[in-house]
Amino acid sequence: MEQKNVKVLISCHRQVNAINNSIVNSIAVGAHQKEIEGLAMQDNLGENISHLNGRFCELTAQYYAWKNIEADYYGFFHYRRYLSFNHLDSQCLIKLNGFEQNLQYDLGLDEQSIQKTVQGVDLIVPYPFHCVSVYRHFKLAHRIADLDFCLELIKDKYPHFEQAVDSYINGTNSYQCNMFVAKKEIFFDYCNWLFDILFAFESQKDYSHCSVQQLRAAGFLAERLFGIYLTYLTQSNANIKILNAPIVLIKDIDKVVDNKIKAKYSKSLTTKITDLFLPRGNFVREVLKKIYNRLKGKV
Repeated sequence: MEQKNVKVLISCHRQVNAINNSIVNSIAVGAHQKEIEGLAMQDNLGENISHLNGRFCELTAQYYAWKNIEADYYGFFHYRRYLSFNHLDSQCLIKLNGFEQNLQYDLGLDEQSIQKTVQGVDLIVPYPFHCVSVYRHFKLAHRIADLDFCLELIKDKYPHFEQAVDSYINGTNSYQCNMFVAKKEIFFDYCNWLFDILFAFESQKDYSHCSVQQLRAAGFLAERLFGIYLTYLTQSNANIKILNAPIVLIKDIDKVVDNKIKAKYSKSLTTKITDLFLPRGNFVREVLKKIYNRLKGKV
C-alpha cells in the first residue's frame, strides 16, 4: 500500500481533548487575537486570513492549509465534530457524551486506518441530511439575500456551474459543517473557487447591523457552496470516487470517558438537527424545539 501524505486539521478556539497523531492535528483558529497555548499550529502564521475568523469561522484553517501545507490529501474537522472512517455504512449521527480515550481507533482515525481509507479515493464527505430544500433551509436561519448574491455571482462568473447550482440548491440533500477529506488537486481547485466567491461577497457585505450569528455569514455560505461544488464534481466526472462518512458529535469535549462508541447512534441524521446547525438562542432553533416538545407531549 502506497503511503500518502495526509494532513487533517481540527479547528479549535482553545486547547481541548483531541485526536493527535502524525496525520490528525489541532490548529488554533482566530489566533491573530490571542495565542492558544499547547497548539503548535496557528492560523495566523504564513499566508493567512486569521483576522477574518469571526466571519469565516473554520475556513481560516482551510485557507491556512491551502497556502502553507504540502500534502497529498487535506482534511478538516471541528473540535467537537469528526468524521468516522470505521462506520462508513451508517448514515446516522453518532453522539458521544465525552471524549473517548481510544477515540482515534474507534473512529478509524489512527494513521494506519486513514491510509487504508484514502487509497483510491478522491473525496470523503459527510452523509447529507435531508431537508425540504437547501435553499429553504438556509432561508429559515440566515439572510437569504447573502445566498442569492453568491448564487448569482457563480452563475455569472462560473456559468458552467449553473446546472450544479440549480440541482443542489433546490435539492433535498444538504452537506453541512465544512468537513471533508480531499485529494490535493480537488482541494486546491475548490479553494480557488470558494475564496474567489467569498472574498467578492465580503467586499460588498455591510456588517454594521448584523447579529453575532449573521457576522458568520461566510462560514454558513461555505457549507452551501461546498454542496454546489460537490454536485458539480459528480456531474462533470462520472469516475470520481467519493466516500460518505457519518458525523460524530462530542457533547462535552472537556470530559474524558471510557465508554465504547457502539450503541450510541441517534435514530436518524435529522434527529435534533438543530443541535448541529442552529446556535443556542437562535429564534428558529427555539421555535423548532417547542414544536418538537409539543409533538412529544412534553409541554
